[in-house]
Amino acid sequence: MNLTLSSKDCCWLSVRPKIDIFILVVVGVVFLNSLLWIFSLPFNGAPDEYDHYRLAAFIADHGRIPVLAQDQDFYFSSIATHFPVTPKLIAYHEQNAHTLKNTFLYELKPVYMMWPCGPYLGFGLAMAIGKAFAGVPLFYFGRFFSALCAVLIVFFAYDISRKLRPQDLLFQKLTTLFVAFLPQFTFLSAYINPDIVTTLVATIIFRLWFYAVDTRGSVRSAAALGVALGLGILSKISGYSVIVASLLFLLFSLPREKRLRFFVVLGAFGVLTSGWFFVRNFFLYHDVFGYAAYTNRLQQFLAQAPAFLVQHDVFSFLNQAGYRWSFSYLVYFCYSSFWGVFGWMTIPLPSVFYFVGGGLLGVGMVGAIVGCWQKKINFPAHMFWSFLAAIALQIASIIFYVGMIKYQPQGRYLYPSIIALAAVVSLGLLTLPARGSQKRSVVLAVSFFMIGLNIFSFLYCHALRYFLAFA
Repeated sequence: MNLTLSSKDCCWLSVRPKIDIFILVVVGVVFLNSLLWIFSLPFNGAPDEYDHYRLAAFIADHGRIPVLAQDQDFYFSSIATHFPVTPKLIAYHEQNAHTLKNTFLYELKPVYMMWPCGPYLGFGLAMAIGKAFAGVPLFYFGRFFSALCAVLIVFFAYDISRKLRPQDLLFQKLTTLFVAFLPQFTFLSAYINPDIVTTLVATIIFRLWFYAVDTRGSVRSAAALGVALGLGILSKISGYSVIVASLLFLLFSLPREKRLRFFVVLGAFGVLTSGWFFVRNFFLYHDVFGYAAYTNRLQQFLAQAPAFLVQHDVFSFLNQAGYRWSFSYLVYFCYSSFWGVFGWMTIPLPSVFYFVGGGLLGVGMVGAIVGCWQKKINFPAHMFWSFLAAIALQIASIIFYVGMIKYQPQGRYLYPSIIALAAVVSLGLLTLPARGSQKRSVVLAVSFFMIGLNIFSFLYCHALRYFLAFA
């Protein structure tokens, strides 16, 4: 059975539409919206921004990645959201255990350096450039880099939608606006975090799927995709599902006679791009991942740390309060924080917005699957099922990420596959109406909801005095 994409399926091969005013306006609004959040959000007013900043600032100052034994202070820290941890504060929270759901009191952890460090190299470069502008706090330049990543993600989302359905302007606009005005996406674009960089790399990988098929597995496309996959390996592990989905897509989409050469070139450039990090770890720690060295250093740190701090880390507090993750809570929190949960994951939106958003996602997914199964939609079949596979792998990776590594469930871990989800949902929403006027009404209604929700999210955070709480 030949599963190679046909020229009929590859409707994007000969279509290269010009950039229109729509995307220019959208990316301009996205950038301005990011700036609004950037200058309104206090430093460390978002999850772990201080840790991300410290690591990026170290790279900007020293021009290298920290070494565990040599730069221990950059690996382990006693942190709170904005206040020092003291025995008096711990006693207060022991007497008020119900507040623990909204408080990250203390945590012993590495400053993300035992994970692949690709995103921090970008933030470090941005901060190094920022040193030329005296008087401007460096963290703003890290945030500007996040905003730039968001702009590029939206641009590639639009470009991918054009490749999928070149003549369908409604589909292109709906897919682009869904990504551009998702509130949690805007929040990610306003502070220093590796998730926004990982999402950009994943989106570039999706874009290169088309390049590989367009050129029928050329060496140049293999090299480009190999570099992108290598960058994906150096990014946050929540993006690894896109790498797996890419390999599956390429396996079934490329001409059989070119697969071997393509994967050899792909692997070579992937290793050249990412291999240095693991070789470095091996020579420094005798462990390609560095995890054993980190565990040993953590034990030494715990042996020397004050007892009251060791006994009251964040996980001990949560366990004492009987506050454990359940499967239902994991699903709810991942879903709600996909749309928008702000601050240190402490400010959810009113529930009605989550119900409306869930309806859009549910109707869109069902409409797309039924329409594709009944062959009622003009969409490359292999691309569609590959997008669904990417979404499924992304969800599976969250279960692993949270269940095995014991991280807090967060919806932003879905974002590496955000373009696949946006495309499938938009396709499904536009499949249900029969007439063109009805389709336009759907686009207007969904666009109004997304833009309105984005504006409301910003105003809602202010109304709850969130920014003052972190000032």
